[in-house]
Amino acid sequence: MTNSQLETAVRSWISGDIDDDCREELQGLLRDGAWEQLQDRFAGDLAFGTAGLRGRIEAGPNRMNRAVVVRATAAVAGWLSEDENARGGLVIIGRDGRRKSDVFLRDAAEVLVAQGFRVALIDRPVPTPLVAFAARHFGAVAAIAITASHNPPDDNGYKLYDGTGGQIVTPADERIAQRIVELGPANRISRGNLHDNALVSVLGADVDRAFLDAVKRVARVSTVRVPFGVVYTPLHGVGAPFMTEALADAGFASVHVVPEQEKPDGAFPTVKFPNPEEKGALDLAFALARATEAHLVVASDPDADRLAIAIPDPGARGNYVQLTGNEVGILLAHHLFLQTPEADRSKQLVVRSIVSTPMLDKLAAAHGAHADATLTGFKWIARSFTAHRAQGIEPLFGFEEALGYCVREIVGDKDGIAAAVVFCDFARALHAEGRTVIDALGDLYASLGSFASAQATIAHPTAETRAAVFAALEALIASPPTEVRGRKVVAVGDFTKGIRRTSDGVESALALPKTLLVELEFEGGSRILVRPSGTEPKTKVYADVLGAPKKQASPLAAREAARLEGQAMADEIAKRLRAP
Repeated sequence: MTNSQLETAVRSWISGDIDDDCREELQGLLRDGAWEQLQDRFAGDLAFGTAGLRGRIEAGPNRMNRAVVVRATAAVAGWLSEDENARGGLVIIGRDGRRKSDVFLRDAAEVLVAQGFRVALIDRPVPTPLVAFAARHFGAVAAIAITASHNPPDDNGYKLYDGTGGQIVTPADERIAQRIVELGPANRISRGNLHDNALVSVLGADVDRAFLDAVKRVARVSTVRVPFGVVYTPLHGVGAPFMTEALADAGFASVHVVPEQEKPDGAFPTVKFPNPEEKGALDLAFALARATEAHLVVASDPDADRLAIAIPDPGARGNYVQLTGNEVGILLAHHLFLQTPEADRSKQLVVRSIVSTPMLDKLAAAHGAHADATLTGFKWIARSFTAHRAQGIEPLFGFEEALGYCVREIVGDKDGIAAAVVFCDFARALHAEGRTVIDALGDLYASLGSFASAQATIAHPTAETRAAVFAALEALIASPPTEVRGRKVVAVGDFTKGIRRTSDGVESALALPKTLLVELEFEGGSRILVRPSGTEPKTKVYADVLGAPKKQASPLAAREAARLEGQAMADEIAKRLRAP
């Protein structure tokens, strides 16, 4: 867009905005001639990505603000109304503790009641898994969670579930996006009154208890009761009341919550990024764990749908080692298989995202169970659950390496609370036997081989840097390397075309739908995958280094050596993708 065209678009948006602060913000940018900022904010409508809408809380169509929420919800109402069975049905709306979440919740509710939908509000900071659970529990036609999960403090988001309690997938997102384009300005969209409205109800402690009872049911906690200390941090999020009660239900009498991070606070004052994967995010939890000599450190992200685990370092008293998402996933799956009678395992299903460790497939094969791999995003894992259940195969576990886990499909999405209860129970049972989580991991390495994982990230915060990285990714797909750090590339999976091509030119079709992803397969079974994030402005490089089945004298040391090799491989590919 030229500056003149951009100014016309900005003034048109201002005239249709419903928020005085946003109108003033855009007028100020016009006065200052901040054309670069405005170009990015008006680059298009904020789109549904891997996990719904997410963006900075700022004015403009490519940001999170009241006008965007109103227009998105009007489009959702129109999409739902295409199905006569959903028209006028119940929609659950919940929120986290981020800035503007309460405002966005009310805006969404006002649009829905104006369109004749019944709305049940959870108008207090609650975990996202509770919202997904409520959708199924109450037979809703949809649910909306106002949350940006683990994104930076200035972000917010809008996660949409359909009537199955799973996130929407294509073509639903495309239909909603098209409806947004067809809508007029936000101030022309009808909004109803929430007060004294028969269409509006408020959900309270009863739904909390129902969710916690479901967690207890699927966790199948053992009767082992030995002293076992847990330190937990919700990272200024919404998890504390639910996590502590769920662990108490499971018989954990000694749970210490990091006091500085216990209450919801959208400013996230003690961390740079409220993501348990980020360096330094768990420092306060580690300090409390050392002080209390905890056996386990548990962390959830701000909306409590992700879970991080750290364990005592057997080689350095007082230190704690954070497990990767892949390691937590494998250990959870291992424990869940052991909870399942051997005769029933052939009808059980475990699912991973394509960028998560293939070690899960080996574990499933060892137990005679079914395994599946999907596109990235829990919405696809939930769809695999549904498809397999129709064939008489029961979902046992799903996970993605970015700390997302689903136990026995308590919800159609990831759930850090149920996963935490299962992992803590597993670790406590090992402790009662005089064993540790590391011992269990070492046993799996010895029987299945080890996949050590590592990542590199390329940030592209602006449209220009994003275009440069995407151009480099296209070049990588067109001309992949023949080797990386001395490891020979034996095949390339080009998911943009749905083709796998071996080094000697043999082509075959890939099973997954086409998407922006490339996979390099190496001699010996290691691999590298590259894909843009669906929730943040970055591209990720994933490396999985395979080791042969072997009993390790020090599983942590072996894992670290393999991780460093994977990191070097991931960094080499990332270097090719970074904008100059």
